[in-house]
Parts: sequence; C-alpha cells; structure tokens
Amino acid sequence: MAEANPENDVRASSKGGRKSLLMAAVLLGVMALEGGGIFVAMKLFGSKPAAVVGAEVSEAQQAEAAEREVLLARLRPSNMRTGKLFLWDMEVYGVVEQGELNKVNTLLENREATIHDRLAKLVRSADPRQLEEPGLEALRRQIKHEMEQIAGQEGIFKEVLIPKCTPFRADY
Repeated sequence: MAEANPENDVRASSKGGRKSLLMAAVLLGVMALEGGGIFVAMKLFGSKPAAVVGAEVSEAQQAEAAEREVLLARLRPSNMRTGKLFLWDMEVYGVVEQGELNKVNTLLENREATIHDRLAKLVRSADPRQLEEPGLEALRRQIKHEMEQIAGQEGIFKEVLIPKCTPFRADY
C-alpha cells in the first residue's frame, strides 16, 4: 500500500489556492474593465443635463416674501350656543401685503378694542358646527369680512389664519 505523502497534499492544496486566487483576480479585472467601459461610453454618448425652468418658483417665492402675517388678536371669547359654557382660546392672524403693513399696524393700534369686540361677537354668536369645522372656513370668512369693514378697505387682508382655537368647558 501506498502511504499518503504529506508533501503531495501541501502541493495539491497550494495549487487549489492559486487557482481560486487567479480566478478572483480575473473576475475583478473583468468587472473593472466593464465599469470603466460603461463610464467612458456614458461620457462620450450621454447628453448634458437639461436646463431647469424655474421662473414660476421664483415668482411664488417673491410673492410670499411680499406678504406678512400680522397678529390681529389674542382673545378668549365665550360661546353658550350648545347650552353649555365654552371658552375659546384663540389667536387670529391676517396675511397682508408688505405695502399695506403700516396701514394695518396703525389700524391695530387705533382700533384694538373694536377688533376684539367684533371678533368676540363672532365667536359668541357662532353656531357650534362652525367652531368645530376642521379648517374653520366659515369663521375665517366672517373674520375677514369684519376686519375689512373695520379697515374700510376691501381686499386688504389676503387671508385670515387661526392657528390656535382651543375650547375649554367652563362650569358656572
């Protein structure tokens, strides 16, 4: 019987290791050539990036910059239209153009009590469904109308914002 020669086993395993190392090197070389070929092809045959048309975006940004949000009132009017007393913690803002800002600030200083009275009256007389609307659309329209009546100029307020409108149940 022939005995296993440890020297032959070492040679056989080193040949297998060399083959797998050679195969990995060839595979990496082919992948590198393929990647380089795709890169060169894209550079030669690819087109330049198209110019982006963004005039509408810049006009919209300019229009937003020309508008300001002005605090019209912070108030806590009551409403008993459901038969229960609720206090509404509210903040009301108006969106005005930059050119009208001085006029609106003067109006807010000179007619503060009138503004608070009219806005509180709107909330006190509002139907509970109007105060529970997700967007408070009806209340926004009424506030905008009242503010334009006080200012004596229609269209001075582009929009009315009500970021805070929280009801509190008050027991008496």
